[in-house]
Amino acid sequence: MARPKKSKAKPEAIEEIPAELKPGYIIDFISGLPVKDSPEERDAVQVFARRLVEDYGYAKELIQTRPQYRVRKRPSDEEKSYPVDIAVFRSAKKLEDELKNRGGIYTSKENWASYVVTDGLLITGQNPASSKEAAEKLVELLHDKSEIIDRALNQLIED
Repeated sequence: MARPKKSKAKPEAIEEIPAELKPGYIIDFISGLPVKDSPEERDAVQVFARRLVEDYGYAKELIQTRPQYRVRKRPSDEEKSYPVDIAVFRSAKKLEDELKNRGGIYTSKENWASYVVTDGLLITGQNPASSKEAAEKLVELLHDKSEIIDRALNQLIED
């Protein structure tokens, strides 16, 4: 894949902070998650992640910043315990494979589409665009559970 020309401009610190964000936090450019603001996060991780996407043409789906990807400290280590700030994968398949290798079930829709999956009492959304749908599922689940509890209590009262 041909990469776009590199920008010769010096990377700038991230300045965009939504008003509703808690003080001391910024939005991660890759994941869209709030992350604790620090000089390293603001002036290194976020700047370089943005450059990978905007200047080098990498897809956000191939980059993981938060949660941090973990690697082995040494090749002989059994566990992946060392966190890296920016992980770049060759394909999105790597992320799916990692989840599946750990026993997870991976499903998704196109990027930034609302997508919510429920499993019992677990409700999970694909990204921030899923917030409304996830909240609606939670209200639905709570409503369903309250009806079951009400029926059980009524049955106990009748017996």
